[in-house]
Amino acid sequence: MKKRYIPKHYHRELFNHLQMITQSNKSVDEYHKELEIVMIRANVNEDEETTMSRFLNGLNRDIVNVVELQSYIDLEELVHLAIKVDVERIHSRKHESLCSSCALKKDKTWRMCVDCRAINNITVKY
Repeated sequence: MKKRYIPKHYHRELFNHLQMITQSNKSVDEYHKELEIVMIRANVNEDEETTMSRFLNGLNRDIVNVVELQSYIDLEELVHLAIKVDVERIHSRKHESLCSSCALKKDKTWRMCVDCRAINNITVKY
């Protein structure tokens, strides 16, 4: 089998990428897969606690704040919990956009304003 040439800076760039990897606008699942791939390529063998810490440090803060309040035993449980929180967060954000504001009526009471355009766009018309 032929040996492939690997530049000297390749491993250094992999480790730099591993240190800087964050979730940002990716889903938790995409972030976890990217983290695993970079760890495999960099040939990083660390204990599960260190990997869990690395995973938590790269997650978005709003997900970490919820996940840290829960109990988890291993990395798999942590990832599933983070995915669940991410899905709930996305779902609640979509729900909030449906009823986004309140209006003050003439009698000085508030009423909820519902923007139905998104619902109307997906409604089947006969």
